[in-house]
Amino acid sequence: MSDQANAPDQLQFLHTTAVVPTHRRKKNMANKRIIESTAAMTALAQIGLKAVEHHEAESAPRARLEDLRTAYRDHSHERGLGFIEKQSPAWPEMEAACVTEYCDLVAAKAVVYNSPRRFATAIRRAGVSA
Repeated sequence: MSDQANAPDQLQFLHTTAVVPTHRRKKNMANKRIIESTAAMTALAQIGLKAVEHHEAESAPRARLEDLRTAYRDHSHERGLGFIEKQSPAWPEMEAACVTEYCDLVAAKAVVYNSPRRFATAIRRAGVSA
């Protein structure tokens, strides 16, 4: 009678501890490697994108500064003033007229400030050591 009482327990044990055939285990391991490989490739792609963004960010402030200087020069020539010194009364008017170019320069400098941190974060997330 004890064998019959344990029969459902034995069936439950056999059901929960079923052995996965070897070919399925190998396939599952191969799938796991593919997933890990795909994750690594994605992480490396992110590093590459951040490197390109960092490179572009470093050159942007120079271009924005040149844009601001051009706007200052155009404004002063439109008014027939020539070179305007910072202490002159015409300087605040020129700053107000060129506020868009100045804001673009400030934004580009902020991107340059943040891009090395973002690049380092992408490297750290990928698990790559320098």
